[in-house]
Amino acid sequence: MPAGQAKQATGCQGQAARPVRPGPSLRPDKHIKPGAEGPYSYPSRHAARSAAAVTFLSVLSPHRAEEYQWMRDEVLYSRLYMAGHVTSDLTAGTLLGDLIGDYELAVSGH
Repeated sequence: MPAGQAKQATGCQGQAARPVRPGPSLRPDKHIKPGAEGPYSYPSRHAARSAAAVTFLSVLSPHRAEEYQWMRDEVLYSRLYMAGHVTSDLTAGTLLGDLIGDYELAVSGH
């Protein structure tokens, strides 16, 4: 898959608004008023890219698969904790990333 197509595939397709932060202290640098829509967040690009990397790299280096999965989990947790995404954004992004990783493995002959 060319880089442009992968970037488009992991980009914002659903146009779902990013959730409003539950506590402004989490991100004092970002000021979003309650009810206001922020940048779009569905599916999560962070989740998609990290899942694609885990799927691909785990085949290339199976002895490090647990490390890659831990790193992906840290990415997902940080996106949820910092209120950048809701669970459905992360789930959809992870599924998309797994599919992209599988596709890359198939076209590269692995």
